[in-house]
Amino acid sequence: MKLFIMSGRQIDISVGMPDIRHRRGLAVVHRLFDDVGPLHYVGPLHHHDGTAVVAFVATNTAAAAGTVTWGLVEWAHRGKPTMLGAMSGAVAGLGSITPAAGFVTPGAAIFIGLAGGLLCYGAVTMLKPRLGYDDTLDVFGIHGIAGTWGTLATGVFATIGATGLLAGNPGQLLAQAIGAGVTVAVSAAGTYGILKVVDMVIGLRVTPEQEMQGLDLTQHEESGYAL
Repeated sequence: MKLFIMSGRQIDISVGMPDIRHRRGLAVVHRLFDDVGPLHYVGPLHHHDGTAVVAFVATNTAAAAGTVTWGLVEWAHRGKPTMLGAMSGAVAGLGSITPAAGFVTPGAAIFIGLAGGLLCYGAVTMLKPRLGYDDTLDVFGIHGIAGTWGTLATGVFATIGATGLLAGNPGQLLAQAIGAGVTVAVSAAGTYGILKVVDMVIGLRVTPEQEMQGLDLTQHEESGYAL
């Protein structure tokens, strides 16, 4: 998002270009490995007791809820669900539950995943086209939105090891909101500084001709596909 604000989208490469997509099978395999990361660091964060089990169950439950939500909303919105959409929904669910995994019940995890899938779907399919920013991997629309929502949701639904708003502790929600705001501010400032240095050294954008030809060829002198 910061890169878009600083440089803008140079050209719309979708105009007049064939619909060339990466192999769905490889994307599915990558999505399966996505589960390894959250489960790897969620478990050790908690004692080897019921809390660890709750964290594991919440993580998988929220991912499943995000998958179902994205698929159903996409089906209603575009007429058919897609595998890419389902994978995106799963990542949205994972990103949403990560901050809250060890602190909420499975029921709350379902709601967090459902809301995360819905919010991220809106960010990717509605907010991005409206603002016109170039985010190929939807890092902001999925990871950014889901992570922020999950951080706030922890302050609402926490009942295990901490208490949130619904358990009578509004201060936890305030703390989570402050944490989310500081994270956004530090990330924005740090990214701005890095991009300014990169811009001074090599520039932030390639030429329109290079962008149309493809960065594989113009920057690395190799082709990802033989078409």
